[in-house]
Amino acid sequence: MLGVAADETPAQIVAAVTDYVRDAREQGRSLDDEAVFALGALIGAQYVRGLGWHWGDVTWDGDPDSAAVGVLSPDESLFNNPIGWVGQIAESGGGVPFMLSYNMILANQVPLFERGSATGLY
Repeated sequence: MLGVAADETPAQIVAAVTDYVRDAREQGRSLDDEAVFALGALIGAQYVRGLGWHWGDVTWDGDPDSAAVGVLSPDESLFNNPIGWVGQIAESGGGVPFMLSYNMILANQVPLFERGSATGLY
């Protein structure tokens, strides 16, 4: 789908996903559920590989309807649901911020939140 090698850096893979989604939107191609899942899982894997995050499930305020699976920062202060994020960005008319977000986290240029709060960061 992306034509990237498994040994490419996490940043290179996130950049490839960013380009793929941007190109699909510019060409008027929608992403099917399988593509959204694959691209989101790939972004999440790069957060794990490159940023030291980990996969987990989160339920906010004890409400099972708010549950989500995604990646969490090492102190679990930040959370990202990459599969949902890819789906949302693919359907929106705004920018494609995957690379920007990754680089901001890598540079430690993100808001500080309470440890364990799993605050959404997209």
